[in-house]
Amino acid sequence: MSTKLTVRTTVPVSVDAAWEYWNTPAAIATWCHASDDWGVGTVTNDLRVGGRISTEMKALDGSTTFDFGGIYSACVEARF
Repeated sequence: MSTKLTVRTTVPVSVDAAWEYWNTPAAIATWCHASDDWGVGTVTNDLRVGGRISTEMKALDGSTTFDFGGIYSACVEARF
């Protein structure tokens, strides 16, 4: 059994800027953490069907790390 997840939001930036913030590993590392006591290690993002996204989540106190990720089943470029 799998769960389908669809995420939609509206942000006051250009489409190009939103794409950059949401998809480049360097940008993902700046926002993808649960709270202020968590950080991000290595991020990879292969935006193609079958490609993987992986974010290493790190407790800032050094107590634990884990990888958070998934595999793309579809990639659709939206044009506005």
